[in-house]
Amino acid sequence: MIVKICEKYACVNANLSELRVAAICVTAFYAYLRFNEIAGLRCCDLTFCTTDGVKFVELYIVKSKTDVY
Repeated sequence: MIVKICEKYACVNANLSELRVAAICVTAFYAYLRFNEIAGLRCCDLTFCTTDGVKFVELYIVKSKTDVY
């Protein structure tokens, strides 16, 4: 399902709105996020990091129903 979403919304001719849909779906799926967690994310809650040549994104979840820490 995720691959089909990316094929449809993250194609070569995609606009920013379509890319945003694909990014939200992929992030929610791979980070096991609930709707309220993904809906509450803001730009300042994302940090793009590089450690030993490995690039990754840190998410700061303000409020989570599943884990208080």
